[in-house]
Amino acid sequence: MYRIIYKKLSVLERDSNLAVAFQATQSLFRSRVRTGLVANLRNVDANIFLDASEKVICDFVEKSLKELKNIKVNVTFYGDFELAEKIEEKQFSVKYTEIFRTTNLSRWFAHTKEEILAAIDDFEVQRESGWAFKQAKFISINVVKYSPLSAGSYLDVPKWVSKTGGVINIQTDENDCFELCLLAHLEIPHMRNLHLPCRYAKIKGKKYDFTGTSNPIKLNQIPVFEKRNKISINVLFIDQDDDGNDVIATAHLCKKLYRKHVNLLMLTSENGNNHFCLIKDLSSLLRRFSPNKDRKRYYCDRCLHFFYKEAKMLVHKEACKKVFNCAIALPSKGKDELKFKNHRRQLKVPFVIYADSESILSKDVGENICSNAYRRHEIFSLGYYLKSNYDDNLSKYNFYRGPQSGSWFAQQLIEIAEQVQQVSF
Repeated sequence: MYRIIYKKLSVLERDSNLAVAFQATQSLFRSRVRTGLVANLRNVDANIFLDASEKVICDFVEKSLKELKNIKVNVTFYGDFELAEKIEEKQFSVKYTEIFRTTNLSRWFAHTKEEILAAIDDFEVQRESGWAFKQAKFISINVVKYSPLSAGSYLDVPKWVSKTGGVINIQTDENDCFELCLLAHLEIPHMRNLHLPCRYAKIKGKKYDFTGTSNPIKLNQIPVFEKRNKISINVLFIDQDDDGNDVIATAHLCKKLYRKHVNLLMLTSENGNNHFCLIKDLSSLLRRFSPNKDRKRYYCDRCLHFFYKEAKMLVHKEACKKVFNCAIALPSKGKDELKFKNHRRQLKVPFVIYADSESILSKDVGENICSNAYRRHEIFSLGYYLKSNYDDNLSKYNFYRGPQSGSWFAQQLIEIAEQVQQVSF
């Protein structure tokens, strides 16, 4: 399909001075999937063709972004390569990239261009394929609607989660599980039967500002909600390890810790439905993964690291507030000085010898006929470089080939030692 459109667009070269030509090829699945093609009309060089295509590609992506709101874009470059008298078409694709309304399209295209040129260079030079780039042909752009994870429909928690008693699963199908979890933790934490939606009828819709978010709320919209309501939220989910066992992992971590803080568990069904639950006791939820289930553990809700003492966990949590930042431990007063005695170790040694040897493997069978054959390393060449930090005229390189390489090197070391003794510093 792409090649048919490319041939049609290439005809424009005869009657126009255009460098590139663009055509949107098709729109599928209720316009959730869109494709376009940029044909090269005059530019042979890949770099020049990509520069000429930037505007039409960014315009196509921007138009798709306005209509679909959030999208994922894939760009594929097609070009001719020749090997001797043989010419073949090769393609280089950049993986799908998530693009939102806040994305800088110029910066995105520059990164895409860099990846394509690097892939071409890798194919030509680094892999030593023998193929040489001949000319650029066309670029295909694939756009699909991107729908980040959202939560809403009610789901049952796994039995092992229910047995821990550390999670409240509110039985609602009205896409309000996120709001009800916050109400349960911040407004009515001591009320009984918090899993029943009727407990929230009087306060639902009156406490929080959901401006700028959808219903149900999506993961990438939680930072907007946090900033508007001064509430920090961490979202965990149930993942599986390489052996297929359930593990707890983080789906969203708050960037700023507010006085009001909530931990949520997000469940996901096979058909894509998601549902928020309130984590009222993180230690109880994670007890399943503890080898010593009888001993109380205190968990950091950011990195899920545990401590046996709450005081140590709180100290760690202060250093763990900023994700990807390291905790800095400064020395205490009286222990803030560094001292050393061996000042001579700061000076370079006057002479250094760098040596290397090569050996061959020879079969060596023992006298016992029952013994297993093994190989012996036999040195057949050796070289060394004597480096003088005192006088470079004393530096030298020497080597020897032969079965007596080891004894030769030992004699050389003796002679070097005698020569060094005669040098005055």
